[in-house]
Amino acid sequence: MILICIPEKKIATPYLYSGISVAHHDNYYFLNGLQTSENNTSWAFGIPMALGFKTNFMGNLILGIEVGARYTFTDELDGSLPDTQSHLPYRFGNINNNDWYVFSGITLTYTFGENPCYCIN
Repeated sequence: MILICIPEKKIATPYLYSGISVAHHDNYYFLNGLQTSENNTSWAFGIPMALGFKTNFMGNLILGIEVGARYTFTDELDGSLPDTQSHLPYRFGNINNNDWYVFSGITLTYTFGENPCYCIN
């Protein structure tokens, strides 16, 4: 027997999260076009920070919206920092600061299985 939960009221929650992230990426830089660096790959550690909101808007469908930023401990993600000393004068951007990147998203989730604890039978 499958029970479908349709709560009488909408339930919503804001959320905030942070943590530690790791990314493995190719090292490229810009010097008269796209160039590859001498050591081709690199590891980038970062701190993700995000703010989101989710709600059950229609029975078992959950809509989520999220916006976040990620601070990285490297300045090599945007191609502004060549590895070789002879190309260092061609650096661009804020060379005194590490890279950040921002992301956002909308998710639509369908839950099935046991009724969530907020359901009234």
